[in-house]
Amino acid sequence: MIKLLFTSLLLLTPVSLFAGPCYLVIEDSGNYNHTTINNFAISVMSKYIGKISPIPPAGIRAESCQYILLVSETTSSITVTISGKDMNAFGDSNNPGFAGVQEAILRAIYRANPARKSDICTAYSTMIPFDCGQKSSPTIVSPTTLPPPPKALTFQGNLQVNVNVDQANVFLNNQFIGVANKGKPLNKTGVQSGKMNLRVEASGHMVFSQVVHVETNAWTQISAILNPLTTQDPPQPAALPSSDNEWVEPFTEMIFIQIPGGCFQMGSNHKRSGPIHEVCVGDFYLGKYEVTQGEWQKVMGRNPSKSKNSSRHPVEMVSYYDIQEFITNLNSKGKTNFRLPYEAEWEYAAKGGKRQFQYSTKNGSINSSSVNFDSEGIFSIGFLLRSSEDGFKHSAPVGSFPLNFFGIADMTGNLWEWIHDYFGKAYYASGAKNNPKGPEKGEYRIFRGGSWNDSNVDYLSTSFIYLKKPGYKNNTVGFRLAIQN
Repeated sequence: MIKLLFTSLLLLTPVSLFAGPCYLVIEDSGNYNHTTINNFAISVMSKYIGKISPIPPAGIRAESCQYILLVSETTSSITVTISGKDMNAFGDSNNPGFAGVQEAILRAIYRANPARKSDICTAYSTMIPFDCGQKSSPTIVSPTTLPPPPKALTFQGNLQVNVNVDQANVFLNNQFIGVANKGKPLNKTGVQSGKMNLRVEASGHMVFSQVVHVETNAWTQISAILNPLTTQDPPQPAALPSSDNEWVEPFTEMIFIQIPGGCFQMGSNHKRSGPIHEVCVGDFYLGKYEVTQGEWQKVMGRNPSKSKNSSRHPVEMVSYYDIQEFITNLNSKGKTNFRLPYEAEWEYAAKGGKRQFQYSTKNGSINSSSVNFDSEGIFSIGFLLRSSEDGFKHSAPVGSFPLNFFGIADMTGNLWEWIHDYFGKAYYASGAKNNPKGPEKGEYRIFRGGSWNDSNVDYLSTSFIYLKKPGYKNNTVGFRLAIQN
C-alpha cells in the first residue's frame, strides 16, 4: 500500500477573509512527481476553493490556515480525503496512477463545494465522466447491476457494498445493516447521506473498515476486499530474564517496564520544541512495545489498521479519541489505570534519561539495523547518503529491533506515537519543572518518535514534536501505554 500525505493551508471561507495567503505544501508524494501533483492541485483548488499562493523561499508560518489532503492507494483504488477547519470531503477512483489521483481530488472538491459541481463538470468532464452524467463504470469488486433507485427522501442516499467473500456482515456507523456475498452485493436504500463509517466482517478474514461518503439521491458503490487472517504470526520477541522492573498486564499480556525517575534536559533548539529546559519525572511504568493489532483486537473486538499483517504488528489508523476508548475498555478489565504517557515521561524514556540520546537506541546512534525508518531505503545525515534498507516496507512486528537504554522498543521509528499532552507554544518555558502534564487545553495533541515512512532523520529525533488534531488517523501513527501511579 502506498501512502501519500499532502498538507496545505486553506479554508473554504473566501480568501479575502484571511489575514494572509493560503498555501499548498507536499509533505510526501510517494510514487508521484511533486511538481505534477502540486500544479494540478493548486489549479483546481484556486478555481473552486480559493486562491493558493506559491510557498515563499522563507517558508510559511504555522499559524496560516490549514488544509489536509490524504491519498491512500491500494491495488484496485485510490482514495482522497480532504479535511480542514471548515470541511471534510472524500473522493475515490478506480483509475491507476496520477489519473486516479486527479479523479479522486476532483470528486472530493465537488463534494465539499457542491454548488460548483456543474462548473467542475464543464471543465473536467473527461476526467470524471460518471459524475457528470457520461457513461462510465464505478469501482466494484465484480460486475453487478444496481437496482432501480427508489424515490429518494431528502438527505438520504443508497449504498451498494460488494465483497470478495461469502457471509460478510456489514455495519454502518456500528449498526448492522445486512449481509453481502461474493457476486451478490448488499443493496441498502434510504441510507443517511454524508460521511459514514463502514465496517465489513467475515469469519476467518481481517476486518475491512473505511470512511465512505453516501451521496444524496444516488447510489454509492463500495468495494470491500477482506484479506484472510494470517495463518502464522511472526515469533514473539526474545524474552529477557524476568526482573523486578517488569510487569505483565494479565488480560492482554502487554509488558510494562519500570522507568526510574530523574532529571534531564527536555526539548531542543527547534522553535516548536524549545527552549531547552530542565524537567524532573518520578518513577513510572511504560509499555515495552507499541500496542499491537492483536492487543487492540482483544480489547475492542476489531482491528482498524490499514496494514493488517499480523497480531504482533503495531496497531495504526487510531485517533487520540479511539485510544481513550481503548484505555477505558482496558481499565474495566482489572484494577490498573492505564493512560498515554505524558510528553516529559516519553522524552525521558526515549533519551535514556540524563544521557540525552538523540535517537532512542541502545547507544543513541541510528542505522538500518537499529531502527525501522525510511521506506525509500536511503537517508542522509549531513552530506552523507546512507542505506536504511531494513527489510520492512511498512511497519515491523514490535520488538524486531534492539531495545533502547531502558529496555523499550521502537521509540524511534516504526510508528509515530500519540502522547497525552496538548501542545502549547509557551508551556515549555512556563510549565512545571516536576512531572509536567502539559497545558490544560489546546487545539492540537502531540505525537513523537517518527515512523517507517520518514527519511528526514530530524523527525526521528527524541526531541522532535509533531502536531495533529486529536481526530487524526494515519497508518504511520500508533501508541504505547503508561500506567497511572
